[in-house]
Amino acid sequence: MISTQLSFILSLQKVRTGVKMLCMLHTIFSGTTLPFSPLSSRKTRVLFLLFTLWTLLSACASTTGQEDQSPTRLPPAWTATPGSSAVMGPPIPAEVPTAAPDYMDPGPPARSENFEPPPATAEAGNAWKSAVDGKTMLYIPAGASYLGARDDYRLAEPDERPQNRITLDAFWIADTEVTNAEYEACVGTGACSTPIYTGSATREEYFGESAYADYPVLGVRWYQARDYCAWVGGSLPSEGQWEKAARSHDGRRYPWEWVGSVYNGRQEIRLNYCDAECTHPWADNSYSDGYADTAPVGSYPAGASPYGVLDMAGNVWEWTNDWYANAAFKDMVLENPTGPDYGLEKVIKGGSWMDGLNDDVPVLFRSSNRAFRSPVEAYNDLGFRCVLPAGEP
Repeated sequence: MISTQLSFILSLQKVRTGVKMLCMLHTIFSGTTLPFSPLSSRKTRVLFLLFTLWTLLSACASTTGQEDQSPTRLPPAWTATPGSSAVMGPPIPAEVPTAAPDYMDPGPPARSENFEPPPATAEAGNAWKSAVDGKTMLYIPAGASYLGARDDYRLAEPDERPQNRITLDAFWIADTEVTNAEYEACVGTGACSTPIYTGSATREEYFGESAYADYPVLGVRWYQARDYCAWVGGSLPSEGQWEKAARSHDGRRYPWEWVGSVYNGRQEIRLNYCDAECTHPWADNSYSDGYADTAPVGSYPAGASPYGVLDMAGNVWEWTNDWYANAAFKDMVLENPTGPDYGLEKVIKGGSWMDGLNDDVPVLFRSSNRAFRSPVEAYNDLGFRCVLPAGEP
C-alpha cells in the first residue's frame, strides 16, 4: 500500500514537471522575439496536444510498472509446500489430474477383522502372507540405512541432499504394488472407495476387468491408498522405509546395484519404462516389453531389491506417507523419520511406465529420486504398496 502511494505521488510530480515545461515553451514561442506565434498555427497546436498526451501516458506507465512489481495475492496453480522451492514445478502427470478441491476426508477405516499380526522377527527378505488380502510381505530388518543422495553425485537433485544415515525399526513391506483385484476386494467390503477413474492411459476399461486383475491399481488418491493400507492393518511406507526396502543398507542408487543399466548381465530388462510401446517423444525405440503403459506386477524380477522387493523402479510411481518439502533432509530426525509435519503434496517414489531414459541412463528411477503430487488428485501412472510393523501394532 505504501509503495503504491509513493508511486502515485511520483507520477503527479512527473505530470507537474511536464506541464511546467509546456508553459515555458508556450512563453518562449509566444514572445515578441519571434516573428510568429507557433501556437497560432494549427500544426503546432496538434504537436502541443500530442506532447501533453505523451506526458500523461508516461506517468500512467510508471504507476503501472510499480504496481506490476508488487507481489500478487493470487496463489500459483501449484503452491509450494512450506520449506520447498517455489521455482521447482510439479512432476508432469500422465494426464490432466482429477482435481477434488471439495474433498472431505472421512478418516481411515478400521482394519479388517481378518487381520493377523506378522511375525515380530525374521530373516531379511523372508516372506509372510497377509490374512486380509493374501499379499506376500517381505521382512526388512531393523538397523541403519541411507536416505537421500550423496553430495558428489552430480545427477541428484537438490531436494535429495544432504544424504542422511537413518535408523529404522523392523517392518514388513508388500513385495509388489497393490493390484486391481486386491483393491477391488477392499471396495467390496465397503472399506475402500472406487478409483476416481477406472481406465488406464491406453485402456478404456482397466479396473474391474479380469484381464488386468494382477496389474497395479491406478487412479486412487493418497487418501484412498491410505484407507486400503489401514484396512490390511498397516500404512503407506515412510520415505525412509521405502528407500531402505529399495536400496538395502548400503545406499545403492538403484534397487539392483549402483550402476544404472536397465539390463542385467543376462540382458534381462529390469523395469517397465517408456520403451518402443510408449507413445511419448522420449520413448526408447530400441526395446519393447509389449506393454503400452502398466504391466502385471512382478514382471521384472531382474530389478528386484536386495530384499527381493519387486517393481521399486518403474511400472507406476508409488505414494508414500510423507509430506513433501524441498529441504526435508536438512536437520531431520534420524531415528524412524516420518517427514515434515504438514505440507500440500505427498512424496512419490520409483518412476513409472511413462518415464524415459537420460542418455540411456534411468536417472528418474534412482531410489533417492523424489517427486510430489497432491493427495486429493489421482493419476494413471501412480499406485501404491503398504507396510506393516513387525509384530503386533
